[in-house]
Amino acid sequence: MARTAEQEGASPVVGYARLPAEAVAAAEGVDPQQGLSEEEAARRLQEYGPNTVEGREVTPWRLLRRQLESALTLLLIAAAVLSLFLGDVADGALILGLVLANVALGFFQEYRATRALQELRRLIQVEARVRRGGSVRCMPARDVVPGDVVLVQAGDIVPADLRLTQAVALAANEASLTGESLPVPKVSAPQPEVTGRPTRLQNTLFTGTTVVAGRGEGIAVATGGRTYFGQTAALLRGLERPGPFQRDLNRFANILLAVGIAALVVIIAINTLLGRGLFNSFLFGLALIVGIVPEALPAVTAITLSLGAADLARHNVIVKRLSALQDLSSVTVLCTDKTGTLTSGVMRVQEVWGAPELLAEAVLATTYPARGEDSIYDAIIDRALEEGVVRVGQPLPASLKRLPFDPDRKRASHVVRRDGRAELITLGAPARVMDVSGDFSAVGSRAQAEARLQAMTDRALRVVAVAAKELPERPGYTPSDEAGLRFLGLIGMGDPVRPAVPEAIRQARRLDVEVKVLTGDNVRTAEAVARQVGLGQDGLLVIRGEDLRQGALSAQRLCATQVYAELVPEDKLRIVQGLEEAGEAVAVTGDGVNDAPALRAATVGVAMASGTAVAKEAGDLILLGDDLASLVNGIGRGREILANVSKYLLYTMPGNVGILITMVVASVVLPFLPLLPGQVLLLAILTDLPMLAISTDTVDPEDLAQPERLDIPRLVSLAGALGVLEALFSLGLVLALRGAPEPFLHTALVYELALTTFFLAPVVRSRRPLWRERGMSRPLVVALIVSTLLFVLLVSFDTPASRFVGFVALPAAANLAVVGYSALYALGAEATSAGYYYLTRGRVRHISRCKDP
Repeated sequence: MARTAEQEGASPVVGYARLPAEAVAAAEGVDPQQGLSEEEAARRLQEYGPNTVEGREVTPWRLLRRQLESALTLLLIAAAVLSLFLGDVADGALILGLVLANVALGFFQEYRATRALQELRRLIQVEARVRRGGSVRCMPARDVVPGDVVLVQAGDIVPADLRLTQAVALAANEASLTGESLPVPKVSAPQPEVTGRPTRLQNTLFTGTTVVAGRGEGIAVATGGRTYFGQTAALLRGLERPGPFQRDLNRFANILLAVGIAALVVIIAINTLLGRGLFNSFLFGLALIVGIVPEALPAVTAITLSLGAADLARHNVIVKRLSALQDLSSVTVLCTDKTGTLTSGVMRVQEVWGAPELLAEAVLATTYPARGEDSIYDAIIDRALEEGVVRVGQPLPASLKRLPFDPDRKRASHVVRRDGRAELITLGAPARVMDVSGDFSAVGSRAQAEARLQAMTDRALRVVAVAAKELPERPGYTPSDEAGLRFLGLIGMGDPVRPAVPEAIRQARRLDVEVKVLTGDNVRTAEAVARQVGLGQDGLLVIRGEDLRQGALSAQRLCATQVYAELVPEDKLRIVQGLEEAGEAVAVTGDGVNDAPALRAATVGVAMASGTAVAKEAGDLILLGDDLASLVNGIGRGREILANVSKYLLYTMPGNVGILITMVVASVVLPFLPLLPGQVLLLAILTDLPMLAISTDTVDPEDLAQPERLDIPRLVSLAGALGVLEALFSLGLVLALRGAPEPFLHTALVYELALTTFFLAPVVRSRRPLWRERGMSRPLVVALIVSTLLFVLLVSFDTPASRFVGFVALPAAANLAVVGYSALYALGAEATSAGYYYLTRGRVRHISRCKDP
């Protein structure tokens, strides 16, 4: 029977869930006992394509283009080309080299991470057992087609969305899709009433989930992009965009470009009017444009990022996108998944209540010594081994009969021979076990057991009950023997919180980062975990996914809600996008397919190493140890990186502004150009080089206390004020030396501009007064001293190098006078900086709108 257009365009799992298995088989045109013929399977493979979810391939060219998308990078490349055009090959090559080094570093870092993920995907080859032409054979999952009859058992990864036709004690772990860590029982019966999420379908197995117990058969009703997995992966498309740091840099580059063009027009106009020649004026103006560009910024950024990435790698964080380190500094909201992030993702026994022999009896009801078939059984076995109730290699009572779990009875039993008598041990849902129990003396009474059950479920524990009785040994046993049992007690299990998480949450709060839990798990479990990790001391606001989908969610409610539960991937994506539209910078952690869209849309996506390949591909960072504390430390590291990049810009921009103003005004009062084009470029390059060591500098605690973005208003206003002050000092020197020979004035002016820039470094590296600053890092101190001495040598002695750049040797008295004059500027800069911070002390930066009054 041919599929409808609706079925071909979207997953038909919800519609098929309502139908009997026979009707599904008829709709798919397959006999479940025979399967498809090889010819029909080949035709469908041609029609529907391979059973793969095609993501956008990350090619080397795409990675390279990503490194060149910055407006500032393009501006620097233009500056290098202009330098070469002006004949200054050395400076042009140096600028170009710094840009290429930055591009290469980012490219190779991201290329290595991308290749590692591709290799990981190649290593994980899913196989499927399929019935075709009446026989069962194994094949690559990519060859499964709609209508194939697929057989599954414990340990299998589900290769396609399957409508079950048979299910024997079948259960699946769907945490990668839903975030729920507990196994989900599966049946083959139709579900006439289908409500809520598609993943609530009990008669459907979903692609990428894992069978943890039992066995079954099902018809593949969706493959490739039509699966629930594929539809989730499709949400990733079109979600990439530049991060906050890149957007801020682009704005900054546009400001510089506008200032440079305006200055070029003014300089050409003035010098043309003064009769100095259009071409020479044009060359001089181009040199000034190059001069105002922060040439060392790519190198400073590359060094700070590489050191930050190396530091995070030592703390088990792999950086896929280097600029994500800078974006971490602006993070105001951390949205974390529950399962596998806040919790271990492994079921553990957390409470045992009842008779002394409870745990020993419970182990006999499991599959011990076999493991891996059921997470509840494994948790009981682990606890029994930890407490020494059983020991590896210890002889076990002989097994007489197992009565497997089924969804109707909601319990399982094991009959064993002990001391010549048969004993039946039952484990299952507490209410069902209590119903077949007649003796509650081991726990007091049924009422006491029910009260304890309520207390345990209030803590969001998954609770099972254990009961037992002696039976005469006989050839056969049936579920009807589960009656008149002696109730032994309750065992509460849960997915425990990782030990380091509560402290990581507290540290996030100290960094002024709001933490929210986004999970597909149920409300009660999500709320309990949130309280365990330290959220909600002042009340916990929880929203269910179903409520979220009822209508628009206001920014105010988005900000106030701490826990979002029972979410589908679209919900998580909507929450993240809503927070970012409200002005927040959002970091998202996750490990499942259901987390991938939110990871891609976030300001910074952080995938867990134990997570799915889709999540790791969508993330910008990967936590190797699944340790949230490493991410919180990374936020602090990101703020250090941003602080040091901001220091560099505050260091270099006043000098660039000062040079620009000085050159424009001095062009009017001097009969010659105030500086030669090559001298402008030399000054710009040599004063920037010491700042390559800025990445090692210490950062004040107040710069780490709250989320930060590149503060362009501060850069423009403070750098502008300091630049104007520097221009006034430089013009004062020009006026004092107006009658001096041209080479002497050039030398003294370059010397003064260089020294004032070097002396500015201690002023701008901290908001604190000079006498209260933290010590400057040794590499930065050495770099500044060496650069200062280099200029002293260039202007103090007549050498080929000094003659090459048009310098003459300054007399000792003139040399000392320039040094003292420049020191006065440093004092003036300190006073200007202090005044600026005093006047703007009440300024509020709107980093987080959720925290705005």
